[in-house]
Parts: sequence; C-alpha cells; structure tokens
Amino acid sequence: MTETNPIFDGTLEVMIGTLDVTAVLLPGLSWSTTAPGGFGDATMCLPASSPWGAYHAQVVKGAAVTMHHSGTPVVLFEGVVTNDCTHAVIAGGDAYYEVTAAGRWWIAGQRQDYVRGWCDEDITQWFIHASAELTSRSSFEVSVDGRIDMGIDGTVDDPGRVTGNKGVAVMYWLNNGLETSADEYIDHIECLCDVDVGSGLWYCDIDYATSAYPASWTNSRQWNSEDVPAWTAYRTPSAGASLPTTTKAVRFRLYRSTTGVVDHDRHARFKKIRVYIGDTTRRHNSAIATVSAANPTVVTTTPDHNLTTGDIVFIDAVAGEVTSPAGGVQGYYTATRTGAKTFTIPVNVTTAGTGGTVCAPLRVEEIMGQAATATGLATTATVSALAGAPNGQPDAMARPFTTIASFIDELASRSNAPVEYGFWDSADFAVNTRTAPAGADAGRYLIDATTPGIDYDVFANTEDSYDYVRIVYKFVDVIDGTSNLPEGTPKTTYAYRAGASPTDPGWAHADHRVYLYDAGDMSLTDANASAVATQLLAYLSSIVYQGTITIATPTVPLYGGGTKNTCYIRAGDWVAETHHYATSGLLYISSCDIDADSGVASLTIGPDREFVPRVRPYLSPPAGHRDGPRLPSGRPAR
Repeated sequence: MTETNPIFDGTLEVMIGTLDVTAVLLPGLSWSTTAPGGFGDATMCLPASSPWGAYHAQVVKGAAVTMHHSGTPVVLFEGVVTNDCTHAVIAGGDAYYEVTAAGRWWIAGQRQDYVRGWCDEDITQWFIHASAELTSRSSFEVSVDGRIDMGIDGTVDDPGRVTGNKGVAVMYWLNNGLETSADEYIDHIECLCDVDVGSGLWYCDIDYATSAYPASWTNSRQWNSEDVPAWTAYRTPSAGASLPTTTKAVRFRLYRSTTGVVDHDRHARFKKIRVYIGDTTRRHNSAIATVSAANPTVVTTTPDHNLTTGDIVFIDAVAGEVTSPAGGVQGYYTATRTGAKTFTIPVNVTTAGTGGTVCAPLRVEEIMGQAATATGLATTATVSALAGAPNGQPDAMARPFTTIASFIDELASRSNAPVEYGFWDSADFAVNTRTAPAGADAGRYLIDATTPGIDYDVFANTEDSYDYVRIVYKFVDVIDGTSNLPEGTPKTTYAYRAGASPTDPGWAHADHRVYLYDAGDMSLTDANASAVATQLLAYLSSIVYQGTITIATPTVPLYGGGTKNTCYIRAGDWVAETHHYATSGLLYISSCDIDADSGVASLTIGPDREFVPRVRPYLSPPAGHRDGPRLPSGRPAR
C-alpha cells in the first residue's frame, strides 16, 4: 500500500496470532472503538492465490488480533478473529480473504460459562413450595409480596386443625433450576426475621437441598419454643461458614410437629433476604476485634476491612455488647470509614463487645473488575471507586441466558451515570467515573470546523433538556427494616436542575419539562432512588449535544499545544470545536471508526446507550436461545 497518510508510515504492525500480515494487507483496513466497551471491531483483507483453502494455519476463528503504530507503540486495536477464514471471497474476478475481528467486549458477550451472580435479593424469585401441601381445614396464610409472610391465625371461631409435619413453605431455587454452570451454588443467606413459634409443637426451619424437589431436605437452622424479636438479623449458616457446594435450593418452612388444634397465632416473617451465590471470596469478610462503647460505635477489624464510606455492611455474631435501645450490634448498617481497620456505624453502644464478622458485598466496580479477570478476558483490572454511587447495592444477579456483557452493563448502569468501562490496552479492564478533562489536558482534541477536511454536524438536542426528573421505584429498606412501608411499595422522588424551583413539579408542569423514568422493577432505598434521579438528570444534561464529526486531516491539534495522529482518536476521548466551545463546551466521543485507506476518523458525539439497560430473565427460552451479542454502540457484532 502506497498511501501517504500517517497510518502507513512504516511503523504499522498488524498481527494475527504470531503471524505478521502488515506487508500483505490489501485495501479495506478499518477498526473502531466504543465507550463503554473498549475496542469494537476491525476488518482487513489478505491476498489469495487460490479461492480454496485457508490463508494460513494461524488465521483462524478465535486467533488473537493486535494492531500497533509508531515506535512507542500506540495500540490501535486488540481482539480476536470472529469469522470463518477457511476459504477466500471472489469478487470481480479477484480472490481475497476478508478477516473480521472484535474486541474483548464482544468476546464477553459470547461467554455463557460465567453468568453467575454474586447476590440475589429479588423477592420475586421466591415462591410457595408446591410440595408443602396444606390440609383442607388449615388456615395457613402465605405471601411473598415485598417480603415472606407465613402464618396461621389462632383466634378464628373455627380454629381448625393441622396435620402433623404439614405446613407451608417458601422456596428459592437457584436460577429457577436453569443451571448455567455446575459450579454455581448457594453459599449462604442473610436476612431480617420475625419468628413466633413459642409452643413446643411449632417449628420454623431453614432447609437446603440439591434441587427444588429432592427426596429430602437438610436442616440448617430450626426455631422451636422461641420468639425471635421483630427484624432480628440472621445468617445461615453462621458467620464464616458456607452451605455445601451442591446446594441449589433453600426454603423457609412453618409447621406443627403433631396433628392438633391451632390455639395461638404463629408466624414466620423474613425480609431483606440476600441469597449469596458462589463463594465468599466475592465479599469483604473481616473478623471483628472490638466494638467500642460510643455513639456512634467504632468497629475495629483484625484485617483491613477494605470498606469505603457509604458501603452497606452486615454485622453478625458480636458478643458482650450492650446497646441503647437494646438489640445488640447485628444487621445491616451504613459504614463510615475512619481507618484501614476501623469504621463507625450509627449505633449507641454502652458496653463494648468483641468478636463477630463484618460482611460487605463487593462494590459494583469491584464486581465488574473481578468478572473481567475471572473470565480470563482481562489480564488486569484498573478499577476506581465510582464517585457518588450507591455502591452498597449487592443486587447483582445475572439471570439465566444473560450474557456477561449485559450483566456488566447492568451493574455499571445501576451504580452511576455516566460510567466508563471497557477492555483496553494489554487486556486491561478499566472502570472509572466519566469526568470531562480540565485545563490543558493532553487528552482533549481541539478542532476548527472551518478547516478543510473537517465535517462538523453536532447539534443541541433540546428534547433531552429537562428541568426535573421524576423516578418511580420499588421501595426497599436496605439497612434496618424498620420502615412502616412494606418492601415493594411503589414510591416516587424527583431531582431538579440548578436554577429550577425545588418544589415538587408533580407529574407534569406547565412551565418546565419533567422527565418521567419508570424504575418500577428496581428495588431502591429512598436514598438510592434520589441518587438515581440526580444521576439521570446529569446524564440527560450530558447528552444535549449529539451528532457526528468527520476528520480527514492526518493530524489533530491538542488543547494546550501539539498534535496527535488522527488514527489515534478513541471513544472516550473529548473534543472541543473552537467556534462553538462557548455554547457546547467539551463534546464526548462515544464511538470512533477509523478507515485506514483514507485516514478518515468518524466520531459519534454523545452517548448512544440507555441510562439503565435492563437485564431481563429468560426463564423459558426457546431451544438453543442465547442473547445476540451486540457491541455497546448498538451495531451487531460481526
């Protein structure tokens, strides 16, 4: 190739496996990057002496593809071959091999062997166990509306009788029985409980089994002749222990051991149930040394706790402490970090305690990084704590037939918007809060739309400029369960832009634009819902300017001086136009396509993905179903 653009200055290197194909490339080389996602797709053409047979033993589907430029070098693309290269294409009498490749984000979309979740707190995944049949004269009641309620009324005129060992049960079956990996199992459960089985004839069990309908269940915890105070924190098995790695189902069961008359109200209630999947290495589990006599109390751990302020933790099995009001230090709390081994929780402890365990779900950005490296898709993960994110949410269950790419997208969107994440140089998976560069930042491109070779088509999308965001959500009381509202109650909240009236605009307002976002299938605390509304408002403000920029010049000026090759522009970079900067400010590049033959870069300005893409369960998929992999830009993967 004899083109004079900087791409072909003699420093380009294109490798397929360990085979260097740079010198034999035909016209047609191109590649893209997307944000989020990283390296997108690439296309190249290789000569064919015959239309039959493979080009080379290394040019096969799945082979690694790398593209570098200059002596530094600069990484242009990393990915794998995605098409069948066993025969050439014949067009116009010429034969050539067309090789298509995609980045690791596309590879992640193909992985069906790693879609396990970390924690499932979706109450809708619990259902009444059909094998626990009720007797015809019983008056058991059971509900899974926002929480699990099992009970029987002992004050009715005809109290009825119950048959021995017959009662009611509510069950959780891992992935509803659609197993995506033999390694998946239920590790343990955390919950808040309220149990009244004061009579010696009444029992409440937590059982586990290898399936939903086993020959027998194994008991993990049993209450008998005792009343558990309302919303006591409980973990099964006890802190530090795990259920057998064959555990696929768990259930709560309320029953009477012998046939007889119901002479007293009995109940078992459970809320804020968190089913942890896999192994406990996906959590911060730290042994507690002491809980101080203070308000708020200071919790000191033996190892570093790895918490940040705002993380929601579960504390279990502290001994000897006295609190005011009574109840002890156990359950869910919001932690305030004070040191590597210390944090405070809002509890008044009057007598110090010792021992116990503090458990915290991995924050969403940590989950993303761990997912990327655990799949083997990333060799390293560069993860930054996402600013302002409700990271304590551990509801990170990937449903069956949900690709890991969709899973990661869901996690990122729940945490904060906008968020940067993707596979970049040397298979590094990076997660960061998106922030516009300030000052003479070398990462900011500066263009003049009047320059020959620049096609500028960016416009203000006033349809997405809102004064208010109103969000509808499903209420959940994450921390202590003391709210008078049942979990699952629909609620609303709103956020408003600077300069707008803080008065609730209602569902519509004559003078202001109100954006309604329906998050009715998301369980959020009031604080998290407010954070989502604020983030969505900021997100809508960030996409006011959208459009395309085409750059046909060999180099692009940088803010602060200097130039950079046009082929080095990536998604995730920022660009400013000199004549429109006062109004549009910095423009975010959400995707970039490079055509090597012409040296032209085509930039998409403004995010082109939804704020909160939803992970949908496919509980009864058609045979052979799998989510069609799509690049983050919305283009079908090759």
